[in-house]
Amino acid sequence: MTLAQTSLLTWSDLNDPEPGGITEISRRRAVVVQFVRDNPGLTAHEIAAFMGHADPNAVRPRITEAEQMDPALVYYGPSRTDNVTGRAAYTVYPVPGRFA
Repeated sequence: MTLAQTSLLTWSDLNDPEPGGITEISRRRAVVVQFVRDNPGLTAHEIAAFMGHADPNAVRPRITEAEQMDPALVYYGPSRTDNVTGRAAYTVYPVPGRFA
């Protein structure tokens, strides 16, 4: 089995809905979106660090998914110096009015 086939199987496993239609990926996205709601204005690296992940790729795909949803749940704000990397990075905010 090739790496690509293995990756597709893993992706498929994560996207198979459990009873009620919830997937592992949608669960992860919900956790990240809730964290952004509770802590607006952080960068992806900062969100990952606060959530206990060493790699921002643990949260960045979920942020992008939430930003690209119709309607969007989060949006990218202005860039600022990231407290983890010391480099300029975009901040993430919840979309106003989406969460009552």
